[in-house]
Amino acid sequence: MKLVIVESPTKAKTIQKFLGKDFQVKSSMGHVVDLPKNSFGIDVKNGFKPYYIVIKGKEKIVSVLKDLSKKVEDLFIATDPDREGEAIGYHIVNLIGKKLDEVKRVVFHEVTYHAIKDAFNNSREINLNLVEAQKVRRLLDRIVGYKLSPLLWKKLKGGLSAGRVQSVALKILVEREREIEKFKPKPFYNLIAKIGIGGNLIETELISYEDKKKDKNGFYDRDKLEGIKDFLIKNPSLKVEKISRRGKKDIPPPPFITSTLQQEAIKRFGFSSERVMSIAQRLYEGVELPQGRSGLITYHRTDSFNISDMAIRKVRDYIKRKFGEDFLPEKKRIYKTKSKLAQEAHEAIRPTDPQLEPDKIKNYLSDDEYKIYSLIFERFLACQMKEALIEEIGVLFVNGNFKFKAIASYYREKGYRILFKEKKEEERKKKYEIFNGIKEEDVFKILKVEIKKGMTKPPQRFTEATLIKKLEEEGIGRPSTYATILGILKKRGYVKKSKGHLYPQAIGIKVIDILEKFFSKIVDLKFTANMEDELDEIAKGKRKGIEVLKKFYDIFESQIQKATKELKKYEETGKICPKCGNPLFKKFEKFSYVFVCRSCGYRYFLDKDGNKIEQGEKICPKCGNPLFLREGKRGIFYACSNFPKCKYTESYKK
Repeated sequence: MKLVIVESPTKAKTIQKFLGKDFQVKSSMGHVVDLPKNSFGIDVKNGFKPYYIVIKGKEKIVSVLKDLSKKVEDLFIATDPDREGEAIGYHIVNLIGKKLDEVKRVVFHEVTYHAIKDAFNNSREINLNLVEAQKVRRLLDRIVGYKLSPLLWKKLKGGLSAGRVQSVALKILVEREREIEKFKPKPFYNLIAKIGIGGNLIETELISYEDKKKDKNGFYDRDKLEGIKDFLIKNPSLKVEKISRRGKKDIPPPPFITSTLQQEAIKRFGFSSERVMSIAQRLYEGVELPQGRSGLITYHRTDSFNISDMAIRKVRDYIKRKFGEDFLPEKKRIYKTKSKLAQEAHEAIRPTDPQLEPDKIKNYLSDDEYKIYSLIFERFLACQMKEALIEEIGVLFVNGNFKFKAIASYYREKGYRILFKEKKEEERKKKYEIFNGIKEEDVFKILKVEIKKGMTKPPQRFTEATLIKKLEEEGIGRPSTYATILGILKKRGYVKKSKGHLYPQAIGIKVIDILEKFFSKIVDLKFTANMEDELDEIAKGKRKGIEVLKKFYDIFESQIQKATKELKKYEETGKICPKCGNPLFKKFEKFSYVFVCRSCGYRYFLDKDGNKIEQGEKICPKCGNPLFLREGKRGIFYACSNFPKCKYTESYKK
């Protein structure tokens, strides 16, 4: 008998069917050890030695694996093909009392029969460099979280947290919010002249007059445009000065990686990043089909665009049979991984078998699984299909010094675009054919002139999709952790999601204020990105983990000591309490600052316009204790000072 250990019971169930009765496949249910929750768990003086303990509730699993390992001839570790999976396997081996050379590590990127068989025929040893990189990441996160979070509790309130990557993500959101607050909108204008061509009404747009050119928004001198409009009403014609034709290639996008799958699913379906990853996990681990249980997609935590030669051969054969040779490029498409985060020899996310078309297996998938599988399936086909060819005609019209432009285009060859429904394609082609009949020097009558007003807009708030894209571009964190990071920011109340956009809340903004003042390195994008580079070097065996930990700890510890001395919950204001004459202090509550007297309890807020909202001498009608002003999500209100014994509240009225 041979024992195979994986981290997921679903994955274990799928693999068991492929390996047969000579193998027993068991799940560890994820990580089996971690740093203790109630203590630091790192011996800094002893080379940053971690004190791992068995996670509560995992004792029985460890005991079962240990007993089984004594009764088998071979032990295989088949955890996920990344640093996290490597570390899980390493810790399991240590816990069950085996030596590293007594176990075989198998790695596969898809849970299919052939991939599993190939992996077991090509086993290797556990890669200690990958284990070390994961360990250093975990210790760095513990150092920041364990030492920094209590400072936030002291200054603001309990239950808050700070994280090495989480805090940088929050800073990005807060900086965007500051840009929006500072932004002052400005009106702009565009002048549209509608001309008649062969019974069709065609819009042209003013692009320049005299020496003024339209910028990305339009023009800013309305009076000037009104003058041009009056001129055109009196002289209602436009002459064709120049016609330009060009062909453009529309290259198919690369296959999905973790971040781009999340971005597209968030944009297309409105899913959260956590939801996308959960669905992808199920598709990877295996689904019950009529022909047997099998994984439908390759490993979904990846930042590589690599595609195996076998997968490319299969998909090219499929495209040829399904769509014909006209949709197949002469050579396979190879996409270079641009992300500086790309890790190990992963593959892109793709279907494990092109024959398993989404519609054929729809009845065996949930609605969510069908949506995500279809998305992955289409993108993989597209990345190996011929590019689309666009024909474009640009027409420059003139009337004196006033120049107008109109453009028409359509897909001459659909290529990979045949997979997607194009909106208004017939209208686009019709407009192109109209423009194709125009000649230089042709003159057309202006039938209508109008000025359209717009307002410059501030930078858009981030969505989950655009924040993930930003983090990836900056080299912050790992794409596989983005869903978790976003979940924490929402759970802590640092950000609120509304109509798809992420709004930093007052408490999140205050956390960043503190971190920027005392822990500038922790929220510095370049510093955090460099840490990722160093972790990559550890994974490749080019750097020692202890060097990275020591360098970081020395910087961080000095900042912790400074903040511990200087951070206070109550800030001195220099103001005097009007009721008792003692000093007034300022402290941050859940949503804003409040000015309080620590002697008599007098307090007041400043509203968003800076107006003073004072504590009245109101008494709780339920228990007779004073009512205090509080601020909640819906604004300021009165709450009993005897809370939580008395939960009486009433609204505040000016």
